[in-house]
Amino acid sequence: MKKLFFVSICMSLIGAYAAAAVAADEIGSGKGLYRDRPSQATDSNLSLSREAAQARLDENASKSLELSTQFATLVQKHLELAGKYDVDAFRKNDDELATLFEKMDANYLESRMLYSHLGLSEEPLAVDKKSIQDSKMFMYKSSAIFNLCFGRPMNSAQLSRLSLNLSEHATGKKEFEPDVLYYLGAALCWAGDYKNAESQLRSAITIGKGRPFTQLKAGEAVNVGGQNPFAAQQLATVLLAENETGKAIDLLRQTRATAPSDEIRGNADALLAVASSLDANQNSRNVVRESVANAKRELSQRQSQTLPAIATESLGIASAVEGNYAEADKLLSEAIPKLQDSPIKLGNRLEAAQASLWRAYCRDRLGNKTGCDQDLKYAMSFVDDAPHLVTVSKMLNKVFGKELFKPVAKNPSQKWAIVVGLSDFADPKIPKLKYPKKDAEDVAKFLIEHAGFQSDHIRTLTNDGATRDEFINSIAGDWLPSVTKPDDVVFIFVSSHGTPAYEDVGAMNSVVTYDTKMDQLFSTSIPMQNIVRLLSSKLSKRHVFVVLDTCYAGGLGVPVSNDHSVNSIDPEFLLSSNYQLLVSSSSGNEKSWESKRYPNSVFTRQMIDALTANKNYERFESVFDLIQMRVSEEVSADHKGTTQTPSFSGLWHGRELAKDSRAAQE
Repeated sequence: MKKLFFVSICMSLIGAYAAAAVAADEIGSGKGLYRDRPSQATDSNLSLSREAAQARLDENASKSLELSTQFATLVQKHLELAGKYDVDAFRKNDDELATLFEKMDANYLESRMLYSHLGLSEEPLAVDKKSIQDSKMFMYKSSAIFNLCFGRPMNSAQLSRLSLNLSEHATGKKEFEPDVLYYLGAALCWAGDYKNAESQLRSAITIGKGRPFTQLKAGEAVNVGGQNPFAAQQLATVLLAENETGKAIDLLRQTRATAPSDEIRGNADALLAVASSLDANQNSRNVVRESVANAKRELSQRQSQTLPAIATESLGIASAVEGNYAEADKLLSEAIPKLQDSPIKLGNRLEAAQASLWRAYCRDRLGNKTGCDQDLKYAMSFVDDAPHLVTVSKMLNKVFGKELFKPVAKNPSQKWAIVVGLSDFADPKIPKLKYPKKDAEDVAKFLIEHAGFQSDHIRTLTNDGATRDEFINSIAGDWLPSVTKPDDVVFIFVSSHGTPAYEDVGAMNSVVTYDTKMDQLFSTSIPMQNIVRLLSSKLSKRHVFVVLDTCYAGGLGVPVSNDHSVNSIDPEFLLSSNYQLLVSSSSGNEKSWESKRYPNSVFTRQMIDALTANKNYERFESVFDLIQMRVSEEVSADHKGTTQTPSFSGLWHGRELAKDSRAAQE
């Protein structure tokens, strides 16, 4: 149903790794750590003397070398673990790489602060900047591919987005766009986000148009700047999932006419047979027979195939559509173990799960109930992370005329929350805010009175209780991981200052805690990516709803460039699971404002009011539109010439926030 293109893993990334390793507001107004000012100025809130600043620069230079060495070690381990298919160890290694990148970001950005403080040119930091760009870009792409193979499509989509974002700012790296856009589209398809998947895949095809197809030959370098030969087939899969069968058939016909090899043409023909079997047109049976015959002919030369397991899966699917269930069983049984192998050997467990679904239906026709049940169980073990498999099963119900699988809806059992509000900070150089502490208290009250949370299931951290260690410990230490269970709801609310994101090095926004130090801003705040990663790793299978009423509002003493710095959190760069719903109080280069009308942040009050008045919503998106409109109207009216546009990302409906536990169970 979907042909993924992973051969670049073993042919090109090792060399890329080697290259990368060598290269290695005022109170009551807008939130944010600094007042507005031109970013070119060199005055600063830093309290360091010139001598102390220079000493810190020397320390940072030494640390940069140390971090580069650590990176090279982790890269080697990254490949080894992928080759062994040690998924748990690979995830741990991925977390270690992400933590290392955060240290690299902090070291580099604080060096930029020091250069600005001293009035020096930042040119000496160019090598560090390029090293960070190259290292992250290649590693994000690599991890995106591996996570897709492991069956974690939302992780893959997040990493693809991060790689693409960096390619916008890394010289000469935009050539990678078609390939990474393909992986992003494929990941979003498996995650069931068909609208965005279609958009990304169309972009991959448009950008790749006119470029040669990527050539795949064992032992030779991959032309990573070419167009991906499976992008059109992947788009056809998305169109089928969207019930656009006619469009999928037209696209597949165009695809097979321009395919660069018999192998790719044969894979397209197998998918064309599936699409035609789903078509209500009376002539579709003739197309099915022709497509099956073409696929068998074009995929018969196995010794010359680049992705033989995918080709064998396609042959099995073609036989199944034809009604030759015994032959389909045999071919799919040959393909599945190879698809279950490590991604270094071109294995992909999502394809294995899909092949198992096809085999389950064939075995049902053959009377093999035990084998059918085993295949269904294996395939559906991936559904939580890859809901596209449910769509595939619905297609197979039509192809085979029988329904074998019915997904069971899961209701959350309990609700937990961490509510954080910071109005005061230990460092006097960090401006105070009026309302975050009250924001947190009001949100906690709303959760108890209107959302069915028990008071002892909410941990409220305000001011001196909201230190960096206490926040992280609550999420990943002695509280949430020990008290929550799979399918529970976890709500995280944060109202505080935030730092900017730096797109040119891929550094994410950070949350300022009580003990954050202005002189060490980036190493003492908490990167949002770290928070979301902890939620994913420590709270697996929990439904996590994160609301961030933070922003960054200027650039006093911080090396901000209007071209490269983003002053609010973009949830799309943080989303890494189908269980997550991420909301930010502002977008673009906007402030998150405190209200002139009532003692709250504008976003927090409008969110509470909208949810209180709309308790029976089915998807949070519908209420979010109302919140967004009301926030925009108030800010535009009270702060002339400014805007505030909340943003959110996620596929989970999030309805449990507005319903009590009993309603959620009904």
